[in-house]
Amino acid sequence: MSTETTPTGIVAYVSVMRPDHWLKNIFILFGHGAAIVLLGLTITPHLLWLIVYSLVPACLVASANYILNEILDAPFDRLHPTKHARAVASGAAKESVLWVLMILLLVAAFVMAWWSFNVSYVISLALLFASGLVYNVPPLRLKDRAFLDVIAESFNNPIRLWLGWYAISPANSFPPLSIVFGWWMFGALLMTGKRY
Repeated sequence: MSTETTPTGIVAYVSVMRPDHWLKNIFILFGHGAAIVLLGLTITPHLLWLIVYSLVPACLVASANYILNEILDAPFDRLHPTKHARAVASGAAKESVLWVLMILLLVAAFVMAWWSFNVSYVISLALLFASGLVYNVPPLRLKDRAFLDVIAESFNNPIRLWLGWYAISPANSFPPLSIVFGWWMFGALLMTGKRY
């Protein structure tokens, strides 16, 4: 018998967005730091504002990806000993409402990004959403494919590096490939530990 309780009301919808997982976006700060050091950027109040603000669209897209994940996983979660209590699997959150919420989150994220950052940041944000699609949506659904799931999920690390970099750097600049690849491998190490 599961000890996990099913969220209800508005808490059910918030739980699907998983704001507790926004902490993963802390890896965006590495991109900020790399840009500051490698491009010799001066730390100003405006730069600090951009650093903090750049986390918001990423968190919104991450929540959209979590909504997609939970909707598509619901048929499997209903059969799981603990995951059956999740909001979608239990019926506490309506899928139709979640689809609308997902679209609203994406629109808000991309409007914020378009108004505040350069095109390379917007492209990086689109890659973060595309990563969620490739990971969750059939027929690819890489989350169900051994090894590819780790490679795909850990690729979010370079995407977060780019988000941090392009939040404060010119659109035509690029972080060194060695840093991008190393950050990807660090993500793979974390994902392998999680899977293990």
